[in-house]
Amino acid sequence: MKILYITSFIPRKNADQAGINVSFDIIKTIKESIKCEIDLIGLVNDNQYKIEDTADVKKYVRNIEFLKTTKIQKIKNVAKNLSKPPIAAVRYDNRLIDLIKSMLKSDTYDYVVCDYTQNSAYGYLVKGISPNIKTILIEHDVSFQGLERKMELCNNFIKKTFIKRQYKKLKSYEIKCIKDFDHIITLNNKDGKIISEYSKVHILNPYINIMNLNKKEHEGINIMFWGAMNRIENEDAVMYFVNEIWPHVNKENVKLYIVGSNPSAEVKKLECNNILVTGFVEDPKEVFENMDISIVPLRLGAGVKIKVLESLASGLPVITTSVGAEGIMIENNRDVLIEDDPISFAEKLNKLIIDKEKRSFISYNGKKAIENNYFKEYNAEVLKKILEK
Repeated sequence: MKILYITSFIPRKNADQAGINVSFDIIKTIKESIKCEIDLIGLVNDNQYKIEDTADVKKYVRNIEFLKTTKIQKIKNVAKNLSKPPIAAVRYDNRLIDLIKSMLKSDTYDYVVCDYTQNSAYGYLVKGISPNIKTILIEHDVSFQGLERKMELCNNFIKKTFIKRQYKKLKSYEIKCIKDFDHIITLNNKDGKIISEYSKVHILNPYINIMNLNKKEHEGINIMFWGAMNRIENEDAVMYFVNEIWPHVNKENVKLYIVGSNPSAEVKKLECNNILVTGFVEDPKEVFENMDISIVPLRLGAGVKIKVLESLASGLPVITTSVGAEGIMIENNRDVLIEDDPISFAEKLNKLIIDKEKRSFISYNGKKAIENNYFKEYNAEVLKKILEK
């Protein structure tokens, strides 16, 4: 079996963006579960391309070819593809189109996998060249749902009207592209239910490595927000927490750590005696070992939140919002604490701060939920069923 895999990032382990890790795990699981050859291609940002980043995935693929793109090139792509929403137009590049055409002509592929919504336009292209090739789209999240949430939170009428137009355009486009594929893979049941109205859906549960921490002794309580800070949903979560929730938190002997790469100037300004902004950390395990509570106060974004899964898997008690918890197989007040109201969020956090027994209860059950529901054997079976038909 031969598979052409098209993506937008270099799949690898321990990346600072969760989706990159998920893509790596999918490729690795396919290769280990099925006798196949995988060719990996894609269009990546020039500032994100490092040849050493291909080392992890090289073990599992036959060929790798990544094209680099710049901000100027992406603007040109948007200008040339005005019928497409920006998320797709930036990646719809003539160089990648030519590469796909060339590879389909030079080899006989059984499957073409398009990774992320932004590559969904290539499903139609593939079918136009080789109608018999089976196509798979991996929807890391339902992109139009993320834009819908952004629209709902916006208070500026003009900006909200603009976002609403973009939302309608993206929803129409995403649904149209979904229908071009033979199989759709989502990473949780919630997204699967949305997409099942339009196509056949398979659910993968992101495989999460269980972290066995050697907890470090320290004074007071350390609270952590963990996530790539160049993502708008993470920056919004941090600003929302500090502005709306933190003022109501009992801060005596309590420190907040904002952990993740590329924090903006606005986030860096939050740093003070009891708020620390770390930026990128080489070994997340060391950070987790010094934490007592994980907060995930998300209001934006879509899809399953890997940062919640990682915190649960590490054995940290997690308090999050309904957006942060969606699609995850966990129970409120047993495996996790879920709260959308900022005052109530602070109240629950205050109880966790002073109640070590409550922290241990949530910690134990949350970790068990991950151990019981998120394991690679399940994903291997799902992928085998798709590819061996």
